[in-house]
Amino acid sequence: AVAILGGALFILLNAHFSALKLYEEMADAVERRQLLERVVSDAEFKVLAGTLTESGEVEGRYAGYSWSFQGTATGGTEEAPVPFYQVDAVLRTPSGDEEQVTFYVFHISSNEVLEGGTTGASSGTSAGATSESSSRRTGTGSASGSGRSP
Repeated sequence: AVAILGGALFILLNAHFSALKLYEEMADAVERRQLLERVVSDAEFKVLAGTLTESGEVEGRYAGYSWSFQGTATGGTEEAPVPFYQVDAVLRTPSGDEEQVTFYVFHISSNEVLEGGTTGASSGTSAGATSESSSRRTGTGSASGSGRSP
């Protein structure tokens, strides 16, 4: 009877330890995801405002993490540019892991709308983005990492 109780206790403790480890991994993944989405959101707004490249360190609770983004004009020609940008947003952990999201932003300023006679939304983000793994947002992400954008 003692052997059965000892075996049951071992199985229960092992299951509890596994559940705690899974919880810790999931909490870390959710935190990284939320912080990466914040970096992507900031990058989208800054690219629409004209800042195509920026980077920084995360402060406070997530010290040691860093972020960066780079936007590249991908639409039109030199004579007739189209405000369509590919943006790569990266989040780096203190351990060196990276998580990257690539997405596209299309922006029409009010002057271009008035001059070109174009109608429709003033700005938006395309749904056709690429990278290494799937993402809920406008782009896709890869690797791992966590941090907070400025």
